[in-house]
Amino acid sequence: MLKSSNKEKYKMSDRQIVRKSYELITAKNSWSEVEAKLLATFIKELNPKKESDFKEIDITINELERFWGEQVHTTRIRKLCADLKGKTYEIPIYKDNKKIRYDYVGLFSIIKYHINERYITFKFDDEMKPHLLEFSRFIKYKIENILRFKSKYSISFYEYFKSQMFKKETIKKELLEIKDLHEWLKLPKSYDIYNNLKQKVLEPVSKDLKEHSDIYFTFIPRKTGKRVTHIEFNICENVSKAQRDILFNEDELVSEFQKYIGKSFIYKSVLYENINTITPIGDLYKVVTDTYGMNFHNLKDLEMLIKAYEPE
Repeated sequence: MLKSSNKEKYKMSDRQIVRKSYELITAKNSWSEVEAKLLATFIKELNPKKESDFKEIDITINELERFWGEQVHTTRIRKLCADLKGKTYEIPIYKDNKKIRYDYVGLFSIIKYHINERYITFKFDDEMKPHLLEFSRFIKYKIENILRFKSKYSISFYEYFKSQMFKKETIKKELLEIKDLHEWLKLPKSYDIYNNLKQKVLEPVSKDLKEHSDIYFTFIPRKTGKRVTHIEFNICENVSKAQRDILFNEDELVSEFQKYIGKSFIYKSVLYENINTITPIGDLYKVVTDTYGMNFHNLKDLEMLIKAYEPE
């Protein structure tokens, strides 16, 4: 049982929404996946609609284990608390569209681990108010989307791409320079080599988002001269695997769409190019089912869309 002289035992809320400012999401970071997950769990406990100041919050390890669906070892939690207390965000400050300085913002004024009672006490630092309580531009998402990620970079990519989902296009395109990815995520020097970046970051993150979250992306390397200098990301809403499996398993889907690879079509003024590369199977399925509002067992309707599109 929690021991506290001035407050009742705190029970983890049923709130599921994580809210962060855009500045936090795009700030330089080197989070591990567990640090980012624990921070998101702390943030979801805030209630910015009703709170204007931070307060001390207690979370028991039992609650944390139930919420995450995994056991959390005491030594691991102690290390996480120590690491989070030392973390800072490096936030660029602009004036007249020019970067004039960096602000280094600490996360917590208080973070404690109570050994015998097995609970954490934390309180965010007041410098975090503009980013967690007083939003000008903020991004929100359900925490369930990040709890199963395996790559240390997945949460950063997920949060950034969620910030792009306000765009009207069915597929949101984002062109990022590799050197900016390095600066943002503090990547190892070896990831300057594109194949290393692809194998260690892009492919694992793409798999994480596709399997566990409500969005996903495909990516295409872009060259300047002979060197890959940019990555083009195509970001889409995710159709759940369970929903796709109502009709086809993954192998059947690939087989079913095979003859359309390389084809293009237009839907709601959006050009879908090079099917199965620019437009992955899950998104193609969503477009067609949304278009006709039905579960289909053939692709005649899609074929009509393709035939109707005649490139100039």
